[in-house]
Amino acid sequence: MVTWQRADDGDGGELSVNVESDEGTWEVEEAVVGGEPSAPIDARVSPDSPAHVTVATPYTLDGDVAKAFVRAHRVDGGSTEGEVRQINTLVVHESTVDGDSDRVDDLTVAVEPESRVERGFGSVFLSVSNDGSRAVRGVTINADGPHVEKAMYADGDDGETVAPESSIRYLVDLEGVDPGEEVVVNAEIAAGEATTRATVTANADDEAAVASDDWTLDVETDESRLPSRLSTQYE
Repeated sequence: MVTWQRADDGDGGELSVNVESDEGTWEVEEAVVGGEPSAPIDARVSPDSPAHVTVATPYTLDGDVAKAFVRAHRVDGGSTEGEVRQINTLVVHESTVDGDSDRVDDLTVAVEPESRVERGFGSVFLSVSNDGSRAVRGVTINADGPHVEKAMYADGDDGETVAPESSIRYLVDLEGVDPGEEVVVNAEIAAGEATTRATVTANADDEAAVASDDWTLDVETDESRLPSRLSTQYE
């Protein structure tokens, strides 16, 4: 999947390139749009590790869609080591998909180690990290549950924007947990029109306590509404 947006200085643009591998490990070399090569791409992709990079291009996309291709060569030591593959695809103007800066699927959720309950009262700390190469904007977090007394952003975070390779913290205060009772926190992390739902659960012991490493996290994400058919190969 390749999207294009205009550069800040109006000269050329930027390509947001997402590549997945069904088989083998590949080094991605470049993307070409309208016959214009992008800046070199330094990314490795394998079945377990997709690549998402942003690179400059001298090409200006005047319409909504243009033909493009991405080049990569195989590097996993197999019989086709060094093989160069050209992936024919399309590049879409970012404005036609409402931008890719609000993609909730770049966000990951974790329960921080200091989350615990003691004698029926406690807190769950959620960490929401941006693993993508671009800022994710319009982020909102909300949480509820039978034992949730209040929920708020921690450390002065406001949740509006999560920069690449950074995270925000969300604090959920709990009260009224009885011995042996299940504690459930339902969190919703939204960005744009897509949502990640995180359910945090644990069972309190005989003293109505939950240790920091006893929490279970289940995450379900609605992927951003990008036009996936644009990434199919053309003849």
